[in-house]
Amino acid sequence: MLHCPQCGVEYRHGYTSCADCNVFLVHQPIPEVRTEALPEPGDPNLDPFCSFWRGDDAQICAELCSILDEAGIPHRTVHRADHLFHFPTEIPHELGVPASFYEKAELAVKEAFGIEEASGQDAVQLLLAPYVPRREFSGPVPYDPQNWSPEDATVEVWAGDRPALQEFIETSLREHEILTRWQWSDGKWTAFVLPQDDERARKLIREILNSSPSSP
Repeated sequence: MLHCPQCGVEYRHGYTSCADCNVFLVHQPIPEVRTEALPEPGDPNLDPFCSFWRGDDAQICAELCSILDEAGIPHRTVHRADHLFHFPTEIPHELGVPASFYEKAELAVKEAFGIEEASGQDAVQLLLAPYVPRREFSGPVPYDPQNWSPEDATVEVWAGDRPALQEFIETSLREHEILTRWQWSDGKWTAFVLPQDDERARKLIREILNSSPSSP
């Protein structure tokens, strides 16, 4: 069988050109052109959501969502809250967009915010800068658990014999970057911290004890 390369109509042998298209016939049919459907925005396999902005300002998060809505850009938000303590251990707000919309989202934000007046810098660069969590307290000594002298931790901040509570306090102190020396003596654990961390360590432990069913 012969085929028209333009319309695909079949002809018996003996014909040389297509009666409709006026082009020479060929022996092989034209392969079908298949177009794959575009992935849905946010498809976890083909177009996953990626982090677009992270910070602790709920108003900025809401403004960015409004800008993305106006630009027709899909987005998702994650709001985290620490209900036990009053100082953040995680990023409070995070905004994500599909990977295929990232550049469009940047352009939309740039058009909306333009240049930051105070610094003269591109607002997009400021908004999308790496998030640095705000801490209620800050010690004068950088947190470096690999390079410090435990014997410098001389201030006792807690003592008790409840293993679960001891483990919780130890984990919380570490998460809040408080260097701690633990000592087991007379059937109980005792926590010692550096003098400069005394106040914030005690406040953290008070928060823990107030939330505990019973004190040690």
